[in-house]
This record gives sequence, C-alpha cells and structure tokens, in this order.
Amino acid sequence: MRPEEIPSDVPCTGQFDTITRTSDGGTYAFKGNMVFKLDNNAIGLESGFPTEISSVFAGLPNDLDASVFFEDVGKTYFFKGSEYYGFSGTTLDSGYPLSISAKWNGLPNDLDAAFVWSGNGRVYFIKASIESAMQWSNSRTYFFSGEEYYRFNDRSFRVDTSYPRSTVQYWIGCELKDLMQATTPTSGSNTYMSSLAVIMLSSLISLQLVK
Repeated sequence: MRPEEIPSDVPCTGQFDTITRTSDGGTYAFKGNMVFKLDNNAIGLESGFPTEISSVFAGLPNDLDASVFFEDVGKTYFFKGSEYYGFSGTTLDSGYPLSISAKWNGLPNDLDAAFVWSGNGRVYFIKASIESAMQWSNSRTYFFSGEEYYRFNDRSFRVDTSYPRSTVQYWIGCELKDLMQATTPTSGSNTYMSSLAVIMLSSLISLQLVK
C-alpha cells in the first residue's frame, strides 16, 4: 500500500544514478550512497528505505553509472567508471569487480544507462542525456532524464502518450506541490517526446552490444 505520508527523512528527488530490477523481485533506485527500494504494487517506497547501499548491496560502490538486469539468468550488473559488478539478487558474485574492457569488448567507460530491450532480447548501453533506463515487469522500457521519466512502448517504438511524468510523484510517492508546476508537460510536450524518442533510438542503435 502507498504510505499515507512520506517520512520527512525521505529525499524527494527524481534524479537517480541508476534504477534496476533484481532476481529477488525488487526494484531499486540508487543515488550517491543511498538505495531506494520501490514498491512494485503501489506508488512509494518499501519500509526501511532509503538506506545506505552498503547495508543492502555489500561490496557495491557509491555513485554508480549504470545497471542492467538479465532476467533469463537472474543477474544484475552494475557499472562504475572502468569496472562492473555482478550480483545475484543483492549478493555480490565471487570474482568481482572486473574490468569493463576485458569482458565487454567495445564498451566505453563511464556509461549513463543500460537496459535489455524486450523487442529482441539484446542489451543496449547509452552515453547521452539519459540518467537511467530499465525494462520493468510490465514489458515497457522506462527512461529517466532529470526529474522526469518516459515510458517507451517496445512494440510501437514510440513514447506512450501522457509522458513525460514526474519521477518523484509516480515512483517515490512524494507530493509535488510547488514542483508540480515546474514538471507539468507544456503544450509542446508531444513534439519534445517525439524528438526524445529519435535521440534515444539513435543512441541505442549506435551503442548496441550483445552479451
């Protein structure tokens, strides 16, 4: 259930370093040294979050660049700088971290986002103005940029209507108040969304890798 009131210690920010799913069914957002576990059944956070990354994902560094979840093998990979970390659920696999260049041939360091696309099962990496991306359990792909997010329809290859939306309102559960006016889409939002879709697609295709 969505909490009636967001605790005062929960920072109402929609800007995250990365957002991903894990094999234990959780959806996690990361910001600096903090991790937020999102409620999969309601708008808001699960009890006890946010908390320090180290208390949930032991061995994972702060200030992450990107992450990607491979549902078929139950693995989540986190990227930071020139290294990446493999996790099973919230447990670090043995032998990590490893060098990105040694295992992901052609992939640059300091990524911005990564996700597995349902259209072809391939993983895509982004170096652009997208802070995070992920495919959620509803088979839609979500792109997070600034304080807003976009829901991308993998079949029609378009951003769904009524997007972008505020990340803090629909994912964290914060009341927008004064922020609402700043993040309400303008009359030109459809044009902006179409342009963003083109930018995203060109970025994805140019950085396409299979792992």
